[in-house]
Amino acid sequence: MSEEYFYKQGQISVTKTLIRYGDSSFATANVDCVSIGEQNTQTYWIIAIVLFVVAAVSAITVGVEIYSHTGDGSNETIASILSLFIGCIFVYLATHPKYYFRFRSCSGESRVLVSRDYAVAGILKRAIEQAIIARG
Repeated sequence: MSEEYFYKQGQISVTKTLIRYGDSSFATANVDCVSIGEQNTQTYWIIAIVLFVVAAVSAITVGVEIYSHTGDGSNETIASILSLFIGCIFVYLATHPKYYFRFRSCSGESRVLVSRDYAVAGILKRAIEQAIIARG
């Protein structure tokens, strides 16, 4: 008799009676809690803003140096471009937070799945909830 899979991808599978995560197996009847948390991205925003300010100041310095013929502004240009590039990376990290899907058994053992895609965590959470409901 084959079991109906509510979710099966990679190392994770969810059936009516069992949740497998890597080498660990949990009885669906013993699952106590499923939840999804989101990474705090405030620090990424702050770093991105600081880097964009540094890029703006560097660009202004380049303009002043070139206008006043006091230098070529090559160092400031490199700093400006580098600050913009790294700032864009931090904006990406701030707009794509990590989601932490956690399920805990009655014995207190828990597992965490980390994903930048909320849909993956949401589908897995719904699959475990459906398995809990299906067990009766």
